[in-house]
Amino acid sequence: RVDSKKLSLEMFHSGKSLVEIARDRGFAKTTIEGHLVHYVGLGKLEVSLFVTEEKLRKISSYLESADTRSLGEAKAFFGDDMSYTELRFGLKYLEFLENKN
Repeated sequence: RVDSKKLSLEMFHSGKSLVEIARDRGFAKTTIEGHLVHYVGLGKLEVSLFVTEEKLRKISSYLESADTRSLGEAKAFFGDDMSYTELRFGLKYLEFLENKN
């Protein structure tokens, strides 16, 4: 049985974009994001591939002051300045850092 997340990771490493992987595999882009965010959470994929340092700082600052880690509330706070994709990857990366310590 093929590990779906691992296959998405391998395709990403081969140079394919999230959209290309989703198209080739017949999945929604959000599904592929979920596969790759898993590896960011394990520290096996650099978050900087998906979120700029500046946006990561903003996400981190927001989450430190927020009562919740709801993506919906974070998206409402940032509006068009931040995508759900960036928020997903940023949140998972921060969880990785917290769990590492």
